[in-house]
Amino acid sequence: MFAKKTRYTSLDSLNRDSNEEALPGISIAHVRRGIFSFKCVLAILVAVSCSIVSFYVGRRGTQSSQQCESSMSTIPLAIEPKTLTYQRPFADDPALRQDDIWDTMFPNNGSRGGYFSHPTIAPQRSTFSVFHQLHCLHAIREAYYDAVNTSDSRHSHSSHSDMASHTSPAHIRHCIDLIRQGLMCNADTTIEVKDEEINGVRGFGTVHQCRDWSGLVKWTEQTQTKYGVGARPEAV
Repeated sequence: MFAKKTRYTSLDSLNRDSNEEALPGISIAHVRRGIFSFKCVLAILVAVSCSIVSFYVGRRGTQSSQQCESSMSTIPLAIEPKTLTYQRPFADDPALRQDDIWDTMFPNNGSRGGYFSHPTIAPQRSTFSVFHQLHCLHAIREAYYDAVNTSDSRHSHSSHSDMASHTSPAHIRHCIDLIRQGLMCNADTTIEVKDEEINGVRGFGTVHQCRDWSGLVKWTEQTQTKYGVGARPEAV
């Protein structure tokens, strides 16, 4: 994983070694011509290398984009209105259940990790981005409760009344389930190819068909300026 440690040599020693190994009888003009030729060759090599890299990066991006569009057209998914309702079991501490209810969201209860192959859209072992995103959210859920439980045992108390409201279990449960259902609602079917080197998918480096986030922010700012943010409801 980590690159081998690079051995460095001081500039003084480099200069000293180059002086000791310099050949006598070479004119300055000859040296300058050699340096100029070397620079020309180096520039050509750099230009060729950049062209090759650009070609493969562009090709990979085009293939990924085509793959994304292909998956969207190949999978017949209906779009239907659905009201999100809070489902606490999906947001609770995993330690409270012997079997994790999150497995029920995945194909075959997650026994195959959500991986699949398809002759057209996924010739290599792949998964959908939404499965990967839910996996990451589940990891955050587990990490949060691990931290809370460790803190509870260390301080010998089970009350969370002293926690900030935005980090309390009640609020985090709400956030986890809202994000979970939001991911499922949008169901990003971008194909992510498995990386055998890490035995998983990286997520990054994959082209998605995204809505313009900066456009959404700009529209909201303009609307806030024009119409305000609305009055707070009066307490009853």
